[in-house]
Amino acid sequence: MTDQSSGTGPEDPVQEQLQPLDFQLISDDPESASYQALVELGPAPGSPVLAVTVTLASSVLHQAEKSVLDLLGGMKALFVLLPDPPPDSGGSGDEEPFDITQQLLIEFGLASSGGPGPVGVAVDMVTVTGVVPRPTGMDPAGGAAVEKALANTVGANLEDYWRTTSNQLLTATVIPVIGKGTIRNPMTPVWVGHSGHLTAKEVIVAADANQALTYDMRGQFYLARHNVQKA
Repeated sequence: MTDQSSGTGPEDPVQEQLQPLDFQLISDDPESASYQALVELGPAPGSPVLAVTVTLASSVLHQAEKSVLDLLGGMKALFVLLPDPPPDSGGSGDEEPFDITQQLLIEFGLASSGGPGPVGVAVDMVTVTGVVPRPTGMDPAGGAAVEKALANTVGANLEDYWRTTSNQLLTATVIPVIGKGTIRNPMTPVWVGHSGHLTAKEVIVAADANQALTYDMRGQFYLARHNVQKA
C-alpha cells in the first residue's frame, strides 16, 4: 500500500525535538559490524528501553571509520511510547532479505520492558543515504568548481534497510529533505515535496545515483519481547 503527501517545512516543531543517538560499537567480526543506541521510552522505573541497532559490512567500517561515526553522529530521533500498539494496517507481508553488501540495516528492538505485552512506539528519525558530491577544485580555464561523487562516502550505493527485531509490520512515511530516491516494497519514487508512505515488514530507502538523500522517517510499530544484543 503506498500513497504520497507533501513534505514538512523547515519550521516543523517536531524537528526541534529530535536528539542525537548515543551509538556504541557492540560487535565487529569479519563480516559485519553493529552499533547500538539505547533509548528509555519513559521516566518511570520499568519503562521500556528501545534498542536502535545499525549494522553494516565490516569492510565499510574498516575503510571509512570516521565517515561511519559521522553518519551515526548525524542521526537524530524522537521516540514516543504509544498508549496502545498501533493497529494492524494490513500492509504487505512480502519480505526482501537484508543484503549486507548492498544495504545498511537500521533495526528497532525492545531491550527491556517492565510489562508483559507488546509495546507500541512512534518514531521520527532523520538520516542520510547515498553518494555525497562535493566541489573538487577550479577548472584550469577558470570555470566553476567540478563536482565529483565521493565513492568511499558511507552510504555510497548503499540502501537503508529498516525493520524491527520482532518481525512486525512497520508503518512508515519517508519525507525527503534534500535529494530524491525511492522506497520499497512496492517501489515508490520520493523527492522533496513528495513523500512516500507504506506498511511492510521492511522499508528500504535508496538515493538516486550520484547524490545524497537526506530524509525524515516517521512511523509506528510495535515490539514484542525479543532479546537484543546490548553493550
